[in-house]
Amino acid sequence: MVTLEEEASVEPQATTKNKRPTLDAFWHLRNAKNDKNRLEAAGRVLSSLASSAIQPDYALGRLVRGLAAADHNTRQGFFICLTEFLRQSDTKYAEVAKVAEASLKAVSTNSGSKSEEADFLLGRLLVLSSVLRAGILPVEERSAVVSELLEVSKARRYLLLPVYRLLVEHFVPEGGQLLLTLLDSIDLAKLDMEDRKSTRLN
Repeated sequence: MVTLEEEASVEPQATTKNKRPTLDAFWHLRNAKNDKNRLEAAGRVLSSLASSAIQPDYALGRLVRGLAAADHNTRQGFFICLTEFLRQSDTKYAEVAKVAEASLKAVSTNSGSKSEEADFLLGRLLVLSSVLRAGILPVEERSAVVSELLEVSKARRYLLLPVYRLLVEHFVPEGGQLLLTLLDSIDLAKLDMEDRKSTRLN
């Protein structure tokens, strides 16, 4: 089986002309090393989607799986592209959640490697962040997404701070019972420690 990193290192060898634009678009996105290249590669994928050279279902699966890559540059490129794809398309949150469930959540809980499990947990966090930034989360799913974010934060302590920032940005303004649930669920002592650690590193 070809892993995400093995796939990233091999330049696409298409067997048909129709496959070549698809392979090229995702290969360049995966291997972009700076913001300029990432934006250009994301634009190529989005243009291929607009011209129907790439099908939306296929793109969604590739982009979601790419968020679990071990390489930071790869994750950045796929995050940018997924967020714009969700903003520009008619893709529903339910479709994204279904793909993430199959590609990330189930794997993260059954992974034999701690590093792989961590990659898939980060992938889940990035998918939810992309959904929130694209503004496609239905009101009735907000509580479920908060629960999933809290679940991710409890699985790895270093994910607590990015989860907290997402919650503050997208959910705290809602106030009410949702805010009380958040405050009850977050270990503020751990958060303070992670924040101090981050400050020292910077």
